Amino acid sequence: MKPTVVGVSVIVAIVVGIGCTTGCDDEGLVLHVVSADVADKYGGYCLDGSPPGYYLRTGAQKDKWRIHIRGGGWCWTASQCLSRAQSDLGSSLYFTEHFCDSPNIAEGFMNDNSTVNPFADWNLVFWMYCGGTSHTSNREEPLVLPNTQLWFRERNVVDVILDDLNQVGGLLETATEVVLTGTSAGALSTIMISSRVAEKLPKTTAFGVMPDSGYFLDYPSYQWGVYVMRNQLKNAIGPHLWNATGSVDPNCAAAHGDDLWMCFFPQYILPLVEDPRLRFFLPQSMGDSWQVENLLKLGCDPISLNCNSDQLDAFAVFEDALSQSIQQVVQQNTDTFSLFLTSCYQHGQTCSDPDWYDPSIKGLMTRGLLIPRAQSLLNTAGVDAFIILLRLLFLSGLYEFCAPAF
Repeated sequence: MKPTVVGVSVIVAIVVGIGCTTGCDDEGLVLHVVSADVADKYGGYCLDGSPPGYYLRTGAQKDKWRIHIRGGGWCWTASQCLSRAQSDLGSSLYFTEHFCDSPNIAEGFMNDNSTVNPFADWNLVFWMYCGGTSHTSNREEPLVLPNTQLWFRERNVVDVILDDLNQVGGLLETATEVVLTGTSAGALSTIMISSRVAEKLPKTTAFGVMPDSGYFLDYPSYQWGVYVMRNQLKNAIGPHLWNATGSVDPNCAAAHGDDLWMCFFPQYILPLVEDPRLRFFLPQSMGDSWQVENLLKLGCDPISLNCNSDQLDAFAVFEDALSQSIQQVVQQNTDTFSLFLTSCYQHGQTCSDPDWYDPSIKGLMTRGLLIPRAQSLLNTAGVDAFIILLRLLFLSGLYEFCAPAF
């Protein structure tokens, strides 16, 4: 069954934890909406049944690729997904022709200034996220609702986009270096699809994965002790909505049996990664603002100092839990994982110029600190584990991981 999509005249704005969506850098980014033929070939569609798409800037080094998956949260219920399908987070009908007319930003790692960014001459793909499931849904038939239907075929969108990029620029035939990155829900996408992307690339391609602010922690909320995202996943990933359980890592599925919701949390997925083609660089804030507001549900803003002592204690405990969890992953396998860990109260660290080029430590500027860490993704000799805390700077050596001493 193929979807039939009709145009609409009203754009509905949805505000979610998008990440990397606060401005724009339009130069050279051209919109590509995949043809219906390619979408139908793989059966990969946006929520409303429209074909997916991306923005592309062709670089001087045509065999090197930056592929960034946009963030944008998830839809956990049919009604949420229906609302989402009436926006650019669920339909390519709402993609703007000009990148600068969208809410997106392509700075930092995506910046095209070659004097400051060693990746500037690479091809840049800004992959539009239009399924709401971090590229895991795989429902055969659409979900029929009154007067409309929703397509949960985002797993297949991966094949659609990669095929189109191969037709446009030879990605799957000539790529020598590829970094797959994303922010927020897009970062989780990079983790969920990394093995599939690696499998399609030439065997000689140096391939790195950089999930920015995608280390969502399975953690109870402050006020009620409820595992918010765990419960949302339990309610959404089954065949009644996403039908996404077949998209999880096989090792994770084998380890966790019927609790496949666990295989959507990096703390449970990454320790089981065995694919030798994969190398991960994990930029993450311990005080991830989106997680504090939506998962921890702290009920106050730690930065504006309107938290009471109990709330601040809970915030500190959350920071420590996230820090310890992600460090354990890196410590387990420093050949595969490295990290850039901060105490900044923010969500997204690689797609704005100030964060990418000039993070500060106690007021001191540290120009370009992130760049060599990202470059090490493609160094097949090994990855250095790397931690930066704004309250302490510590560099580890090659192949070793040293926890900071407070």
